[in-house]
Amino acid sequence: MANIPIPFEDINKNDCAFVDASSLAALSKVSTTLRSPLNASSAKMLIEDAQGIDEYGLKNILPTLEYFVIQDFLVADFSAIDSIQTYGKIVRGALNRIMENVDIWDIKFGDAEFDKDKELFNYFSQHILNEQKHDDIEKRKLLEICKIFPLRVTHIPVELSKKLIPPIYQFSCILKTLAPTIPWGQYGFGEDKGYHDTRDGFDESGFSHSHLGVERTLFYYEVSRSTGKPIVYHPNRNITVANINGTLIDAFRLVKKQLKNGFEIPVEIQASDIGVKLEIKQPALAMYIIRQAGKRGVSIAESLCDIRESKLASSFRKWLSQVHNGLIDDAISENMNALKMIKELEKTTDKWVKELDVESGVAFKRRKINISKLPKVGALLSVLGEISIKDPILNPKSYFTFITNWYK
Repeated sequence: MANIPIPFEDINKNDCAFVDASSLAALSKVSTTLRSPLNASSAKMLIEDAQGIDEYGLKNILPTLEYFVIQDFLVADFSAIDSIQTYGKIVRGALNRIMENVDIWDIKFGDAEFDKDKELFNYFSQHILNEQKHDDIEKRKLLEICKIFPLRVTHIPVELSKKLIPPIYQFSCILKTLAPTIPWGQYGFGEDKGYHDTRDGFDESGFSHSHLGVERTLFYYEVSRSTGKPIVYHPNRNITVANINGTLIDAFRLVKKQLKNGFEIPVEIQASDIGVKLEIKQPALAMYIIRQAGKRGVSIAESLCDIRESKLASSFRKWLSQVHNGLIDDAISENMNALKMIKELEKTTDKWVKELDVESGVAFKRRKINISKLPKVGALLSVLGEISIKDPILNPKSYFTFITNWYK
């Protein structure tokens, strides 16, 4: 599946999420690290030391790693891939020729039989995903990553781009005017972006130049919204998303929010009350991937692939898909069913906090029995009165078992 192009119209038929160019760029920079085996001590260092995660360049790819596990695959647009590999030369050249209404691949743009998006899709598939066309080893690292992880590539239709860009630019101008003290130009990419977007030519806004993270973030937002699919943003975009108050429906973000507020923070507070410092700083699923890599002596990439191919991960993806599809459905009844599924997770995390055991309500349930009423129990034990015992759950919900593993 990796590296296989997917037509834009087929995206809605799959359980997938978009990924932005910034995340792909960060991923390609650490491709060697991702493919290098870990041992138990190095994995422990990464998990326990946030600075170590940062030093190895892994901090900015943790969300992407998690989404590779919880989605069937991630989708990038050809423009994002090309912007990293050739600074956008392949896409820009093709789009410019179309915009100039000249012959391209011996087919006239004005010809009624010419499907420009289909031709662009085929052309980009042939040129952008061809390793032999990229002499720079650093630029080819992204294609190596594409072979390891479930990443597919699509062409966002020209008409959709032309439709989205003008209102995005107008909105961003209003936004910047209303909040002049916010350093909008730095959001999304920082001072040195290191590559260029390739959608100039569709308008005069300078959309693709320098560090206009607001516009590009909004573009991803609108593409995601138009397909009903989540998007994995580079962590540097988090401030941008917060300031534009973007509200995309993403079941996995809801799950993580519940785990954070309903389990991780309450447990940290309980530990603090007795003088124990317990902090869950890094994404739990990402840490599980690294922990398993160290335990087995394999690379992060191999650990991720093995985990995502497990039956538990497959069950979780199916459950998550039902939640997401229920949330985006037009029927209120489907919305309510999805919320019930999230509510079920809330009840489970309540048990985890109460009993300080992530297997409670998942692998077992507690039952109280009165010792004094049991036959043939000595007088000494009968004074214990009621005790709590663990009854194994014979048919555990595998999607919750998968979450439980993140914290073991």
